[in-house]
Amino acid sequence: MTSSRPQAALCIVLCIVVHSCSSPPAPLELPPVDLRIGYEPMPPGIAAGADAAADAAPIQVTVEVLAVAAALPGTSVQLQAVVIESESGRPFRGASRLPADCRWLAGEDAAKWTAARPSMQSHELQVRCSAPAVIVPGLTAVVVPGALQMPRMRLVRAGNSLSIRLESTSDEGSEYVELRMPLTDEHAVLFVPRAAPHLAGHAIALRRDGEPAADAVAAARAAAHHEGPTSDATPAAWRLAMAAIGASNRRAALLALTQPLGLSRLVDLLLIADERALITITNALGKLDPAAPELAWRIETAVWTALLPRLERDDVTPAMQACMRRQFGTLAAEPAALRLLIETARDCASLGASVRDENVHALADRHPARRVHAHGWLLANGGAVPDYDPLAPEAERRAALRAHAPPEPAAEDER
Repeated sequence: MTSSRPQAALCIVLCIVVHSCSSPPAPLELPPVDLRIGYEPMPPGIAAGADAAADAAPIQVTVEVLAVAAALPGTSVQLQAVVIESESGRPFRGASRLPADCRWLAGEDAAKWTAARPSMQSHELQVRCSAPAVIVPGLTAVVVPGALQMPRMRLVRAGNSLSIRLESTSDEGSEYVELRMPLTDEHAVLFVPRAAPHLAGHAIALRRDGEPAADAVAAARAAAHHEGPTSDATPAAWRLAMAAIGASNRRAALLALTQPLGLSRLVDLLLIADERALITITNALGKLDPAAPELAWRIETAVWTALLPRLERDDVTPAMQACMRRQFGTLAAEPAALRLLIETARDCASLGASVRDENVHALADRHPARRVHAHGWLLANGGAVPDYDPLAPEAERRAALRAHAPPEPAAEDER
């Protein structure tokens, strides 16, 4: 009888351990995405092949941007594409610059995956943002999923289908991939892979919702015929930056645009950027609304995101590489990590704090090059660890880092 108590206690401990091991992972912690939906008059070339008849009924489509922990099943975008068109305007049935693992779910595949969504946990799927888009004859609905590395969508009604043109832009030019969603389907999903901790990528889910309200159609028509960024309300500095031609003119105009906003990282970049980078930066800024809130952060995000493909290909000038070292330290050689920091930061200050944390963390790395670059960046930015030498023996480095580390909070007395 006396042995029953230890056995009972052991059973209780085992139950607690099993319960803690079986608890679900923490939800995905991701900042919100600024999903923007605008409207443009349909270009004549597209209108000729689309259903632009006045008696065609408008439709409403809900657009959702999702973060997913597992890749979506489906067919490759390149196999589903109606046409792939380069910037030159000549269509070709070839390889797209979109990631090879992009997937397009339509018909039964989209319906099956959508039906399974309610059973997914918060660590498997999260809705980052959603907004309605109105598909009106004669207009193009433009879906811009914030600062994520996802293509723009241009939605146009084409007969009994919804034409979905994916627009991706890089320093090599623009590309359009056209997909179709039959109006008899209720759902379609685009999956774009993105390697990140606990994250397989993002998805844009489209859901057909029937006819929109009359005021929504009127608002879409009014937005499409607004004068836009060339109106008198656009700041003069912005108009000059968009219209500048030549390296010297572009550089001066972009500096005049960024210096008043206190974007010191971009000022350093613009002072040494080559003409190719200046053109890329101008094109990236041309897609922003100068009247949007948090303009400084939008500009910084757009610029660094536009230049990351060149950094990934190691296709930057020595002066630009030195600038990246000055601004990001050891992250200058890690474009994937830098991209993740840009996507998850909430503003310019949080990006700077994340860069500092990454460089402090790199001081304990086993690779001397990472330690040297991180130490150099911290020295230049007032965050050096006292008595730390990146090339000293490991014991000395650890001692300096331990002395610099903040003290751990004292544990509460057990009663």
